[in-house]
Amino acid sequence: AAREFEAFLSFFPRHQIADLAQFRLAMSYYDQLKPVEQDQGLTQKALDQFRKLVKEYPQSRYFPDSLSKIDVCRGRLAQKELWVASYYFNQGNPSAARQRLELVLKDYPRTLVIPETLFLLAEVNFYEGKKDEAVEMLRRLSVEYGFTEWGRRAAVRLRAQR
Repeated sequence: AAREFEAFLSFFPRHQIADLAQFRLAMSYYDQLKPVEQDQGLTQKALDQFRKLVKEYPQSRYFPDSLSKIDVCRGRLAQKELWVASYYFNQGNPSAARQRLELVLKDYPRTLVIPETLFLLAEVNFYEGKKDEAVEMLRRLSVEYGFTEWGRRAAVRLRAQR
């Protein structure tokens, strides 16, 4: 189906139903999303197509739904990076974990995985002997995200450091 929508859009980008074709193209990828542990190529394709709809058809009736789907796709990509970071950390490779965690903080700052990302980054800092950085990260986490499971865990971990 994606090919047909792409062909239609290449020939008729300003057609009265071009926004529908763009939305259906994005949904053709979105409907095939894989679990976080698997390749997220389709998630990226869906994200790109929803972003294109938002950019090219801001008056579209599909605009609001596309915005929410963009958030879902970004969240999944952030979850994938966090999953990979956890794997690296558990395999004893904290520097690789740090790279992935910092990428999550930089590229996906407003996603639901930020509290867990900060917690794991604090653990990486402890592992690497950077206690001051780790404690500061846990403080930030307990203050900014105290209402989350990870914020509560950070508070417990801070008390254990005293």
